[in-house]
Amino acid sequence: MNIPEKAVLIYNPGSGKGKSAHRAKDFAEHWKKRFSKDLILRPTASFHDIRIAAQENSNADLLIFMGGDGTLSESLQGLVSKNDFKPLSKPVGLLPGGTGNSFIRDFGITNYEDGRDALLEAVEKNSIVDIDMAIVTYITNKNEKVTRICFNIFGVGVVADAAETAIKMRFLGDLNYVVGTIKSAFTTKSLNVNLHIDGRKHFFDGKMLSINNSRFTGGAIEIAPAVRVNDGRLFLMLPEETTVKAILALFPTVMKGKHLDHPKIKHEFVKEVKLVRDRAFLMNIDGELEKGFNPEIKIFPDFWKVYMPAGRI
Repeated sequence: MNIPEKAVLIYNPGSGKGKSAHRAKDFAEHWKKRFSKDLILRPTASFHDIRIAAQENSNADLLIFMGGDGTLSESLQGLVSKNDFKPLSKPVGLLPGGTGNSFIRDFGITNYEDGRDALLEAVEKNSIVDIDMAIVTYITNKNEKVTRICFNIFGVGVVADAAETAIKMRFLGDLNYVVGTIKSAFTTKSLNVNLHIDGRKHFFDGKMLSINNSRFTGGAIEIAPAVRVNDGRLFLMLPEETTVKAILALFPTVMKGKHLDHPKIKHEFVKEVKLVRDRAFLMNIDGELEKGFNPEIKIFPDFWKVYMPAGRI
């Protein structure tokens, strides 16, 4: 066994309804018992501190991130930005610890115990998989360019508006995205956006657009059942339904990943997409909200690596 000498677990104590601290201790005990090595625990003090923790410990042999998709997003953003947005060479470990944990579901992991056992097995067997990453750029209202990573979902319209409501209602658990989506079906306006899809132009006036790098969002909502995290492609979905009744009727099929045969849902695999209009977009990027103009999103295959048992994708 070639076990990392210095391994650091970065975790958000507030995620998982306050269970993360107990789970971090549990994982450290299992790590010690299995590998006869100590695991360094690094709790984060705030959302901003997550990115700092990742950057401060970037020299570790192994970084493990425990929390929801927001914790993973900020951790990876810290590492990638410190690396000048170049691919990461050292694999990381993932443990579910939030309310949604959408990304890690692509590996069939839906709870902490399963994630713990999978990670320990992968480290022991040195089982590593390459994962794609999307890079998003956009312009702020101060004319500043922002660059950030996207491993799960980029969405505008209902996708972003639903996330805005869901963030305020995290106490509902997985139901928060359901409530957010129902609310957004009534309140979201048509996007009226010019799209540049792999160099092709397309005008879209629906209420929702998503570009996916993994299958799930909002917990167990299988929004992009055809995509895989290592297939070198993004999955663009453009639902053309605009009435409240039609959107609400469509939602149950999206929850189960049965929506792609609907005649009003246009979808395709793409490499690069740009959104253009005069108004700023509220964007859902991996479950976090950002606002800006003319976002561009592009896929970069095999950008980062994850410890994961073989056959989990």
